[in-house]
Amino acid sequence: MESKTKEYFIDYFDNAVAKNKIFHSYIVEVDNYEEDFDLVLSIVQMIVENKEYNQLEKNDIYNQIKNNNYIDLKIIEPEGNVIKKSQLLELQKEFSNTSLLNGKKIYIIKYADKFSDSSANTMLKFLEEPNDNVVAFLLSSNKYKMLPTILSRCLPFTIKDVFDKMKIDEKSLQLLEIILNKSFFNYYNHICENIVSDKDDTYIKFSNASFYILAYYNYLCNENLIVSERIIHLLEKYPLVYMFDIYTVLEDCLLELKYNLNYKMWIDYTFKKILEGEYNEVFNNN
Repeated sequence: MESKTKEYFIDYFDNAVAKNKIFHSYIVEVDNYEEDFDLVLSIVQMIVENKEYNQLEKNDIYNQIKNNNYIDLKIIEPEGNVIKKSQLLELQKEFSNTSLLNGKKIYIIKYADKFSDSSANTMLKFLEEPNDNVVAFLLSSNKYKMLPTILSRCLPFTIKDVFDKMKIDEKSLQLLEIILNKSFFNYYNHICENIVSDKDDTYIKFSNASFYILAYYNYLCNENLIVSERIIHLLEKYPLVYMFDIYTVLEDCLLELKYNLNYKMWIDYTFKKILEGEYNEVFNNN
């Protein structure tokens, strides 16, 4: 049976593929590289296969992907202990051409926290100039080992089964409390001056706040999961539908942050979107 985080991961891509709203880059936190890699490959299949394919054609696509023979899929792993700049330059060269299958070209980077300084800069440039027909999956056991500038240009997911080693960021937790209490306009200056420092930091803090809601939801679904008592204490007083409304708004708005040059204006926009949320009345009446 899939964990709730993996179910959410699959459901997200079911919906994204159906609506043709695939983002250009994802960071996926994993527990077990081999097992979770198979799940990512199944997502790749969802993205590339034509909905009109019959079962034999789908099986053929899956076998090509599984055996790393699919022409529009590139898998990169560290050479030695690092991902080298030369590997990424070769990837850029290959992916500069149009897909031979008239679909998405996809690359997966395993152990994406093992960039060298030079390869990290190359990766960042690649992410800063996204191609609509290219999709990236960066796999890591700990996204916090990656550069904030890379994190800020990717949509983060976790498919980890446990949260017991989850890092709690004090400012992110404080931000989440302000959001849940809907007191953000009273604390707007405090947020801009003391909680976030720039656009990249804004992405990290708001992503953390969103992730803490997801962690709490997984704890409710499976009490064997170990989640920080501080997260439980903060979130247990709010209706679940209210929290998930906020979670959805945060995830949607985070997608737009990369296109917004003024992060303070983005914060103001995000707070207004939260106030428009469908379940705000649920909270107001409790």
